[in-house]
Amino acid sequence: MKTKDLRRSKKASPAKIKLHDFLMQFSPVTEYKFHPVRKWRFDYCWPDIKLAVEFEGGTFICGGHTRGVIYGQNCEKYNEAAIMGYMVLRFTAPQVRSCEAYETFNKAWEKFIEAREK
Repeated sequence: MKTKDLRRSKKASPAKIKLHDFLMQFSPVTEYKFHPVRKWRFDYCWPDIKLAVEFEGGTFICGGHTRGVIYGQNCEKYNEAAIMGYMVLRFTAPQVRSCEAYETFNKAWEKFIEAREK
């Protein structure tokens, strides 16, 4: 999803837009369908290094990511991604606002770049 599309979306919080703007400099595939059978997608993905980022919105307003059924479905998705070899970084709005998300992503990115150079 393009940044301007995010800004028009009612679902896009300022934190989600901020994270999107940051991650786009690393050229991810957005809404990447990673599973051959299920319709699961990652918000942002670098398939060649099996790194993915998910924005977990609505965590403090009883959004879907914190409700039992959807939380369970997300656990299934993230477990399957791990079995397939993906590192999935999950960020909440407070983590984006505090810059923790950027610091964590940069650590993971550096790890993958180092491994690639070896």
